[in-house]
Amino acid sequence: KEHVSDKRIKKRQDSESEVRKLLSTMAGKFQEDDLREFLRLINQDYSKGKNYQARFSMAYSGYNTKRLVEQLELVNDWMYQIWNVDETGIRSLLDKFYTETPIKNAGTAFPSLILYLRDPSKFNLCFKKMEQGLIRLTGFKERGYSGSFYLKYNSKVNELKERYKLSPQELDILLCIDEKKPPTIVINPDCPFDKKTFELLSGLYSNPKKDFYSANKDDFKNYLESPFQDLFHKIAKELPMQVKNYLELEKQLFSRILKNDWGKGGAWDFYWGALYPKGGKRIRDPQLFMWINRDRLEFGFYIGEYGSDQRNRFTRNAQANQKILYNIMNESLAGSDVQYGEHDEFVGGTKGIGVDVSRPSLQDWLNNPEESGVHAAVLLPKEAVLQYSTEQLSKEIIQIYQALFPLILLAIHDDPMPAILDYIGGEEPKLLNLEYPLKDFAEKTSFNEASLEQWVRAIERKKQVIIYGPPGTGKTFMAEHLARHLIGGGDGFSEVVQFHPAYAYEDFIQGIRPKAKGNGQLDYPVMPGRFLEFCEKAKGCKNLCVLIVDEINRANLARVFGELMYLLEYRNREVPLSGGGAFRIPDNVRIIGTMNTADRSIALVDHALRRRFAFLALYPNYEILKRYHGKEETGFPVEALIEILKELNRMIADRNYEIGMSFFLRMDISEQIEDIWSMEIEPYLEEYFFDQPAKMDEFRWAKIAEKILG
Repeated sequence: KEHVSDKRIKKRQDSESEVRKLLSTMAGKFQEDDLREFLRLINQDYSKGKNYQARFSMAYSGYNTKRLVEQLELVNDWMYQIWNVDETGIRSLLDKFYTETPIKNAGTAFPSLILYLRDPSKFNLCFKKMEQGLIRLTGFKERGYSGSFYLKYNSKVNELKERYKLSPQELDILLCIDEKKPPTIVINPDCPFDKKTFELLSGLYSNPKKDFYSANKDDFKNYLESPFQDLFHKIAKELPMQVKNYLELEKQLFSRILKNDWGKGGAWDFYWGALYPKGGKRIRDPQLFMWINRDRLEFGFYIGEYGSDQRNRFTRNAQANQKILYNIMNESLAGSDVQYGEHDEFVGGTKGIGVDVSRPSLQDWLNNPEESGVHAAVLLPKEAVLQYSTEQLSKEIIQIYQALFPLILLAIHDDPMPAILDYIGGEEPKLLNLEYPLKDFAEKTSFNEASLEQWVRAIERKKQVIIYGPPGTGKTFMAEHLARHLIGGGDGFSEVVQFHPAYAYEDFIQGIRPKAKGNGQLDYPVMPGRFLEFCEKAKGCKNLCVLIVDEINRANLARVFGELMYLLEYRNREVPLSGGGAFRIPDNVRIIGTMNTADRSIALVDHALRRRFAFLALYPNYEILKRYHGKEETGFPVEALIEILKELNRMIADRNYEIGMSFFLRMDISEQIEDIWSMEIEPYLEEYFFDQPAKMDEFRWAKIAEKILG
């Protein structure tokens, strides 16, 4: 009860109720904002008088939230299936999920979360730490994620709930409380180690002397050294040949327990082995290691204590190739419990369940490995180690070794990327676009940052926007910079297409195109249009892709868009195309249109189309003109120009036809102003005031030149 106050339970119940409402009405139809809200709500908790976001941290927060939102289509698909599956189909559906692991960074707990929200009286959350708690409290023996595993886990948890009259909201608290007394250890009969293994190491910790080791030498050999070495040799034998070709697999692999301390009779209270580059040494070279002490088993990557040159090379190469390395390694390590950086000593193994959240992420660690230490490893507490069979343990360690092996190559090659790309057997991953923060966006465009934030929220909400305004307000310029911000830091791309009166459905979606055959005849295949080609290309990207449709209102939009009119509103649906085949817009596609209101007012845009877009106004902003010429120090008398423009736009008296700023955003404006005014502004005004020539005459260059230039 010290952990479970009534307020805490009430907070969880209220947030779960809100989430359940979301799922009952929108499962399978979440937009990005909906998913973020879903993840925010399920993370609600209360402790020590404060609300906070950490119930399932870090499982459904931070970077994991970002990755789930990027996979919105997959998340929607699986959320819908799990929310609606008949109870008789749960086992097979979970088997499929655990086998395919389709959603990166969702972890193994995702299906249990949806089932729990569906009916918490029947189904239970199944996070790794909760599983460990169930093992500790009940001796639960099932291993390996599958539909059968979850149903047995669920049954055991329900027994626990019934026995102690626990509410569903109390249960994960109970299972995650670290036990203060020594836990009951359940031993897999096929485990290479035994409870005696850790008892011997604990004794060595208390008495790190040769005498203790010598008195128990046979036990150390039988319970520690021999099983450790057998397991390590098995792992070395089963590694891929690409890894084995680099590493020493037989000689000088293992440490000694007795210290070489010139007769003082000391002993190390741990034991370890390492696979290091052929011709190297454990104490100085990069290695795939396995290490055990009284409370845990570690396995991962490390560079020997005396390997200063190797550490420097590793750090240099990691920083130089950070983005590519992250792309290569992140997916293979997703869901693993690898901790980056060295860690403080701890006893009892409680920090070894899950990831220590104080440690850096893979991305941060690669950027500065020296700060936290050149060390990346999984830490298994003894309770967990003893539940593994030899086969299960070796399989898990091999997977981690394979994922971390590129780090070995970073430390031994001056130019490691060819070897790393050869190892992964693929082409170099796409380089991510340079990030383009809103601050830089605002500075480059002289636009207000708060307004840009509003624009970004609009496109996240609607998925498509139209930037509209009169001539010269920089609509296309702003669209290009908005697209650059949206794709910044990701692997997506942006393209531009310009509409015109002759642009048709066949150009944009699909249509018949004549094609010459080899015999001189013509064929008429159905070919994808520009938007279908764009979407097909976007499917190969994980992050946002942006299509800019310039002058969107110059085409007959209802005719050009066709079935797209439906899909723009129902992004998670699929429709058959008139020319054959089915189509849906990928979740990572965004559309930015530009619209010149001097050509066509928004009021004339079809209502069905208008409700599918958010409209972002871009009217003359004189502050932009001031900021530009002030920042660039052009020396041009911009205040006089602004007064003329204000007077002119007041006379035009229609916001859709006002003169914008982009005509005058030039470094050489002093030399070009006369030509710009007489060749671009005057013709536009002559057309607008064709029946009022007297008004036009007031703004000819000859009349206003002295006012502007002084």
